Amino acid sequence: MENQKEDSGKKVFSELPRKELQEFIDAQMKILSALRELIPTVCRILNIESQAQDSSQREDLAGEDRNPVELFQMEIQKRFISLGEALEQTYGLQDTEILRHLERCCEETYQIGNAAGTELEELGETLDRHIQEIPERAMQSIEVRPRKLSVTSILGRESPYVQEWVEYHLLAGVEHFYIYDNQKDEALPVVLAPYIEEGIVTLLPMPGECVMFTAYNDALDRFRFETDYMAFIDGDEFLVPLQEGKKIPDMIDAIFERYNRERYPWHGQEAGGIGVNWRVYGMNGHEKKPEGLVIENYLYRAEDTLPYSTHVKVICNPRVVEAMYTPHRARYKPGYWSISERGSLIFTSVFHDAHFEYLQCNHYAFKSKEEFWDRRGRKEWPDLKKGFFYEGSAEKYFEWTLRDERECNAVYDPVLLPYAPLIKARLNSRTRGGESVR
Repeated sequence: MENQKEDSGKKVFSELPRKELQEFIDAQMKILSALRELIPTVCRILNIESQAQDSSQREDLAGEDRNPVELFQMEIQKRFISLGEALEQTYGLQDTEILRHLERCCEETYQIGNAAGTELEELGETLDRHIQEIPERAMQSIEVRPRKLSVTSILGRESPYVQEWVEYHLLAGVEHFYIYDNQKDEALPVVLAPYIEEGIVTLLPMPGECVMFTAYNDALDRFRFETDYMAFIDGDEFLVPLQEGKKIPDMIDAIFERYNRERYPWHGQEAGGIGVNWRVYGMNGHEKKPEGLVIENYLYRAEDTLPYSTHVKVICNPRVVEAMYTPHRARYKPGYWSISERGSLIFTSVFHDAHFEYLQCNHYAFKSKEEFWDRRGRKEWPDLKKGFFYEGSAEKYFEWTLRDERECNAVYDPVLLPYAPLIKARLNSRTRGGESVR
């Protein structure tokens, strides 16, 4: 597991993973503290042994079983090693001060067995102090940068729309974007350059066919500690907070808090993420690509009963996700699941009982007829070429989606329209070469 590392040797953590690390260390210290209390006794035994006059006396002290000093050394070293492995493998803290500190503790434990007198007392005191310092050294191994919500996405030919998408999500509470460049659009890095310079976007190359899950899982491995929550969405999807004055992170917290407060005690499952249902917007009568923003040109969507609208997109605690199964489903560690905003467990890529009290995902899947047929001509979705979701060809997929598009213009839902003036102002500021509008 890789985690971003500063020149100082510290790993970058956001606030929630810092708390999770602190809780883990606190739990381990309960065991180590009990062993630490044995250090004076171990030192006394070793001093007595060193003063014994012959081997028979030492054998009497050791008894028939393994020497208690050896048992202590084995047990406490085992604890140091298992703690180090957990910090390295689970928390990505390889090559940090806490790992080096635990190595010193192991070496001091070994040295105690070969010391006597004043040297032994000093070693015992040093080991005792170093064990107490473990929580502090662990926290010194990380650089805390609060980042509540990040978006992970793989983009192809989205350069005409990506600035609107980024600016909207910044307004709605997203703090960072991990964007994987499928390298089908030479303009994409140019358009994103200002955001990269400001530290808003991390742009990573990801060329090739059918690499979405490679990108998603790379983000999980590399960046899971840098952000409290991670959303996996496409460039034509907009996460929308549905309560006035609230942002997306507020809604995430509210959903998790409600679940933890109201779930049945025997439920037995922890909430690892949230499934946010689509609301799918159609062409809205546009033959050609219109001027202006996507969110002001496409205001009509499908009824929520349309099967196409039952798909969910995932916002998760990335530290409890093992991998992404599909664009709509995560594989969680045992005991964790995606939940709906009312706390129902979501077992697949769809959820049929959405209530839209907290969040929705606006999916501008079609845009204008011109843009839709342009994508059809390129047969752009590489997953379709392998028949992952639709047997046959991309042609069948487009026939299926075009049939559904007729039903995607039924409900007037301008939920994002109030953001349009703000987004335009921010984009104009960037065009004029103004300062950061973050």
